[in-house]
Amino acid sequence: MLSMTFRFTTECELTLEGNSYEEIYLQFKDFQHGVPGVQERGVLKAYPPETDQIFFQLDNNGSLQEIPYFKGSFQEDIAERCQAKALQAEPASVPLITLPKQVTDRIPDVYW
Repeated sequence: MLSMTFRFTTECELTLEGNSYEEIYLQFKDFQHGVPGVQERGVLKAYPPETDQIFFQLDNNGSLQEIPYFKGSFQEDIAERCQAKALQAEPASVPLITLPKQVTDRIPDVYW
């Protein structure tokens, strides 16, 4: 399975609930210290990047590449900054299935 990790500066909003404001504050303190599970207990909203500086890496390879000005084009933002081989996906080894004609007749052409 392929993955891409993006790192950027953004504004976030975390809403936590608790039995007291002190308890909520302590949950946030745990979040700040990287205690796992806090973000799952709250509602986390992330907003678009605050700056144009964005980094990415492929498949957690440990090498961050910078996208200095996000253009919204995969070719300009990603492909031109990677070795071509790094972007070649391994073919998935998913067995092909055969659907009965009764099923395929009901699937709109747009999906084929």
